[in-house]
Amino acid sequence: MGQAKRAEQERIENEEAAWAAVCRSKGFVCLVCGEYPLKAEREIYFETKLCGYHAHMVERSKEE
Repeated sequence: MGQAKRAEQERIENEEAAWAAVCRSKGFVCLVCGEYPLKAEREIYFETKLCGYHAHMVERSKEE
């Protein structure tokens, strides 16, 4: 793995760790599984209070 790729991976991991700390301090957890939502799923979480997976499953069940 190149140095630039390693640096990018480290940046992403640091951002995700910072987001997890915010989730812990503010109690942001999925109402179904109790896991912290991923940083990339923030919008979904704030709309549904669910992680991306469970929000998807709810939407999928509505279509059936």
